[in-house]
Amino acid sequence: TISFYSHGDGFEDLCRGPHVPSTGKIGAFKITSVAGAYWHGDPTQKMLQRVYGTAWPTKKDLDEYLHRIEEARRRDHRVLGRQLDLFSFSDLGPGFAFMHAKGMVIWNEMVDLLRAMNRKYGYKEIKTPIILNEELWHRSGHWDHYRENMYFTEIDGQGYAIKPMNCPGGCLVFKTTKHSYRELPLRIAEFGMVHRHEASGVMHGLFRVRQFTQDDAHIFCKPAQIESEIIGVIGLIFETYRAFGFQDFSVELSTQPENHIGSDEIWETATNALKAALAHKQIQYKINEGDGAFYGPKIDFHVKDCLKRSWQVGTIQLDFSMPERFGLVYTDEDNAEKTPVMIHRAVLGSLERFMGILIEQYG
Repeated sequence: TISFYSHGDGFEDLCRGPHVPSTGKIGAFKITSVAGAYWHGDPTQKMLQRVYGTAWPTKKDLDEYLHRIEEARRRDHRVLGRQLDLFSFSDLGPGFAFMHAKGMVIWNEMVDLLRAMNRKYGYKEIKTPIILNEELWHRSGHWDHYRENMYFTEIDGQGYAIKPMNCPGGCLVFKTTKHSYRELPLRIAEFGMVHRHEASGVMHGLFRVRQFTQDDAHIFCKPAQIESEIIGVIGLIFETYRAFGFQDFSVELSTQPENHIGSDEIWETATNALKAALAHKQIQYKINEGDGAFYGPKIDFHVKDCLKRSWQVGTIQLDFSMPERFGLVYTDEDNAEKTPVMIHRAVLGSLERFMGILIEQYG
């Protein structure tokens, strides 16, 4: 569906409207900037004036907005990072952050807090390689569903990929030994460095980079343990955010996307399990239809900073498909081999991004 919006006698655009029921609702506005622009972006056409502005119901709302914009400019982590000698970027590695000695002080404090939380909630820490054979990525589903975001190389005539996610490595670690139902849930954490190709136009300081570290963890459990494990992760996430000084949170539940692996029945079971955990914690949430990961539905956590901006940080993803693809099993009480459920979770998501958020929060 294509919607056209008309305003007055001469303005039409592919823009959802109306913006306001009448101009009388615009209590205050301000022209923020003026710039030149060619008609249809064609330099052979006439030069036009593009006017930028903002409108609000009251003068108070306008003043508060302008104050937040000015504060955001003053707190810009890219500027503070340079002024305080925290980190830098180079044209020789676009999208790859260089963390300086002072920046590593912040980084190490973040990691120390996360490690303490992992110990408190019963996680064991592992470390997996950043380059793995492309056969692994075919098996995990990333080759078919995430290839355009990956980097590749060749070693001894064989194709390899730099990992964009840590979960397949966690599956290989689980598979190295036999497991009894008595060992489950098994919670393994990793500060995993991942690489994802981002278009040059969307990179933005530490907020959007091509190499970053995830505070990742994967929980292998029995189906009957799903709800209690998710409840535990929610508690871990909220406790961690409060430790960093954030008190205002919001939650979203993202459901089955068009590009996915696994049957509709598996997706429905997984989605209902996430809903049950949120209901148990009496957490209000918004549903994002079709925005889940390709391997399972997810709960996304947002924190609101001092400028009332919302940042998506943590995530919980429920996965029935990847354990089957990797042939993961445990021996149950009846001595039969069964497939565990896999819960992916990250508290901060990208450590680089969260460091940028902290710099602007306390800047």
